[in-house]
Amino acid sequence: MMLNQKLIAALGLTLTLGTAALADIVGTAVVDGKKVELNSDGTWAYVEAADSDCQTLHPILSFCGDPDIWVSGQPPNADIIAQYRYDDRHYGQFIVEALGANDGMSLEFMRDAVLQNAAAASGVPVSQIEVLEVTPVELSGQSGEQIVYKVRLNGLPIVMANSVLVSDSHTVQAMTFAIGQEYSVEHRSLNRTFMELTELDN
Repeated sequence: MMLNQKLIAALGLTLTLGTAALADIVGTAVVDGKKVELNSDGTWAYVEAADSDCQTLHPILSFCGDPDIWVSGQPPNADIIAQYRYDDRHYGQFIVEALGANDGMSLEFMRDAVLQNAAAASGVPVSQIEVLEVTPVELSGQSGEQIVYKVRLNGLPIVMANSVLVSDSHTVQAMTFAIGQEYSVEHRSLNRTFMELTELDN
């Protein structure tokens, strides 16, 4: 009798697992701070993180930096969903907006918006924001653009490396910034690392 109960339990588990495997994933969400996949049959399941250091910041964005190296801090405003401090000179931030190409967003529009916001924050005209470079960037297989520019905030020189990615439904900005006059070798390296530690599920 005990053997039959074990067999029935094993068969039930197999059927349950088989049904879940047949359901299509139709989306993602965050439950209790953890990413879940939503299935077409109305079920959902937690997504196993590949790295224990990954933190879901938004249903489409995770950051996998070591929290002892990239120390989480209070974002300066509601638009920034997360901010990290690497050291006294280098920082990283994320902005995610639920507006994408389907809403008319584009890399060109975002480049203008980024520079206009930098000018407004600096209290200068856009023409005084020095753009150091604009280059293609890729994050999790999605193409975007990185804008590197200099600003002066309250007299402090800052170099921003702002990567912008526009999907059909979202716009993501992953940026690093450094206190200083130039886009240094160290800042470039940290920016590359910051991007490698970022996962975009869009």
